[in-house]
Amino acid sequence: MSFFNIAGIGRDELSRIREISVVLAGYGFGEIVANIPFPGRLILPKTRKEHFGKTHAERLRMAIEEMGTAYVKFGQFLSSRPDLIPAEYINEFKKLRDDASPLDFSEIEGVFKEEWGDNWRDNFALVLEKPIGSASIAQVHKARLADGNEVALKVLRPGIRDQIKGDLGIMMFLAKFIEKHFESLRFFRPVQLAEEFSRNLKRETDFQREALVIRKIKENHRDMEDRVLIPGIVGNLSTGKIMVMEYVDGLPLDKVDISPEEKRRLARLAAEVMVKQVLDDGLFHADPHPGNLLYTFDSRLSYLDFGMVGRLSPKMKNELIDLLLAAHSNQPEMLLQQVLYLGDVQQEVDRNTLVREIMEISDRHLSVSLEDISIGRALYDIFDLIRVYEITVHPAYTVVARAIMTAEGTLRQLDPKINVLEEIASPIKKLFFRRYSPDYISINARMLAKDIYRSLTNMPDQMGHIMRKLKTGQLKMEFRHVGLESMMKTMDGVSNRIAFSLVISAIIIGSSLLISLDVGPTIMGVQAFGFIGFILALIFGSWLLFSILKSKKY
Repeated sequence: MSFFNIAGIGRDELSRIREISVVLAGYGFGEIVANIPFPGRLILPKTRKEHFGKTHAERLRMAIEEMGTAYVKFGQFLSSRPDLIPAEYINEFKKLRDDASPLDFSEIEGVFKEEWGDNWRDNFALVLEKPIGSASIAQVHKARLADGNEVALKVLRPGIRDQIKGDLGIMMFLAKFIEKHFESLRFFRPVQLAEEFSRNLKRETDFQREALVIRKIKENHRDMEDRVLIPGIVGNLSTGKIMVMEYVDGLPLDKVDISPEEKRRLARLAAEVMVKQVLDDGLFHADPHPGNLLYTFDSRLSYLDFGMVGRLSPKMKNELIDLLLAAHSNQPEMLLQQVLYLGDVQQEVDRNTLVREIMEISDRHLSVSLEDISIGRALYDIFDLIRVYEITVHPAYTVVARAIMTAEGTLRQLDPKINVLEEIASPIKKLFFRRYSPDYISINARMLAKDIYRSLTNMPDQMGHIMRKLKTGQLKMEFRHVGLESMMKTMDGVSNRIAFSLVISAIIIGSSLLISLDVGPTIMGVQAFGFIGFILALIFGSWLLFSILKSKKY
């Protein structure tokens, strides 16, 4: 049984892996895919001449663009993970775009019929066949319902789920292969990363889930409806492949022609909404670029496209509040303490060195002129820094950092001199002090008492279970030697060389005995089988010597 059969890879997936391998090799990554044990022979192309002189990050970004939708989405996903990949790769992956040519309306109509039946037009007075937006996963059409209300129809591209499902399976296979065969890349946790991305992409192609998120966010902004518009969902028509939502008439923030005072008002409103969504609601728009924010004709701020959202638990919100307040007070020691508190430290860290590097980040992004202050960029650089120290943080924090950085860019298009850190400091402090209100303390005390009570009541059963296993000899303890992997590989290599040397020695001895007997056919007067044996011993011995010299371990 082949390696691919064991991994559950079928013929179609194998063909796709070959295709991806050829693309990667063409961009100079042949050494990675060369280790994949393809059945038969796979001839990989050499790096194309036009890619000479380009950086690894540039070539990888170009390869991803050629590999298709799922891989472009994966590159965009990685661009929000400064805790895992270096800044040069993040900057390149930010250039990835998932724009796509619009599909012919006849193909979109097929989805309408599949979801609503042949009489789907009865629901509408008008559907514009020309899309108002098109991307790799969906395209959007404007329509008017039978009752006269204008709506936007977000339609999933036909066949995109099956295509993505196949590529996600291949990604998981490649992640397991990399984690098993490339020890230097295990810190990046390829399998965990692939699983996380798979969950995110599946959510993005489930419009029923997105509709639920939009409803929840609209409910969260109920008290701000006079200033903030979240489009409503037409529930009786929305399905997993089609989302019908209120059509918002307005202009993207980067195209509005309004007074400077109105722009400043919008900038402060967007900053207020960002703090509310991230730190109060714990459910936030993760890609607030100017194209996703509209200025409506009744002077409200509207948010569109909730395919990318972030979530924070109450504990994570509190940790992030402490982190942002430490950044606002510009105290590197406190900032480091908060980073270590919310991160998973894999090894001992030199705190003094880390504090100095955080001070440099603070000086670069927080202790500068108003127009250059960037809390999002500071968080990004901190997460990039701790990656070097093998400190991992929950992915939600990096999504927050990316969202804040994107929002800062949007705010500065409206008001170049806005001090984002000061704008968000006041509402953050209110949330901080709310933690110490009697109601909040009472709720947390009840939750803590409940947890303590549950632990105490479960303890006798758990201790009894352990004692029974100990009494019957079923209690097992697993020990793992950490750091001996390289030694085991070395021992394997040494034992293989010894075994190979013994085989060569046996061939030489056997050949010598055959020659001394002087029986059977001869070659140039020498016993034939003995002569062939010496030739084989010479070839094997030369190969063994060459491998030893090549490894430079002698």
